Amino acid sequence: MARDFKVIVCDDDQDTLFELKEFLVGLGFARLEACCSPRRAVSALEECRDDILLITDLKMPLIDGAQLVGLAKSRALAQGRIAVCIVITGHLDLSSPSCAVDIGADALINKPIDPDELESILRNLIVLDAGAVT
Repeated sequence: MARDFKVIVCDDDQDTLFELKEFLVGLGFARLEACCSPRRAVSALEECRDDILLITDLKMPLIDGAQLVGLAKSRALAQGRIAVCIVITGHLDLSSPSCAVDIGADALINKPIDPDELESILRNLIVLDAGAVT
């Protein structure tokens, strides 16, 4: 059985945000907050008292994805919780596979997002049942 993650998705691109939300709901994630503003994502992270699945764009104005990853990881650690962080970007340097590790993310995905790749990453990072995820 999968852990009960609160999902926070942040991207300043409305189309990407909508697609991610629909995809994750389709996988069965019920507790999901879609944030088009990094500031809203910060608030959602600060309010969260559960294990977190953060999926965030890397390049955004004012607060970037690396900062959100750092906040998610530090808050989870302080609360004895888990934070699984996936960063999405249209600026992926494929010659630098350690980029995700450098910013503390568990995975890095290039845009446009391949749904099969994202699902595979989710299955590897969190134990997803063959059926619905809670």
